[in-house]
Amino acid sequence: MPQDSLPKLGPVYEPDPLDFQFETPGWYIVGGLLLIGIFILTFVFIRNYRKKAYRRDAAKYLRKLDRDKPDISTLQEVLAVLKKVALQTFGREKVAGLYGKNWLEFLQQTSKSRHWNNEFEILIREGVYASKTLNLERKNINEFINWSEDWILHHARKL
Repeated sequence: MPQDSLPKLGPVYEPDPLDFQFETPGWYIVGGLLLIGIFILTFVFIRNYRKKAYRRDAAKYLRKLDRDKPDISTLQEVLAVLKKVALQTFGREKVAGLYGKNWLEFLQQTSKSRHWNNEFEILIREGVYASKTLNLERKNINEFINWSEDWILHHARKL
């Protein structure tokens, strides 16, 4: 087609650009719902953070224990902290009467992570019933303290 046969077209007229404004009520509803959602999420986060403060405090206490020369008293402190945390989490009815094999099974069942070392049973028995002069391996006690700290921070909620 030759160029001359096309009709002469005038310039293309474009409309003025529209300004984006939040004038419709839908945007106010979306904004309100967004603010309410942020408020609820913040409230839930703060409540859960405060609720778990006992875990952080107990773990901090275990980190401060002397791991260079652990002895029976160190082991007994760890066991006391474990019992306190279990009482706080699971309630007096479920935990207060647990001792011996039942206490060990409870700790194993409620643990979420690290494996249970069978040497821990020996350590716990020695820590509760042994005399102060018993010579314990530092590696085993430190491993038990690490397991205890992990249990405190990550134990299961329900049985």
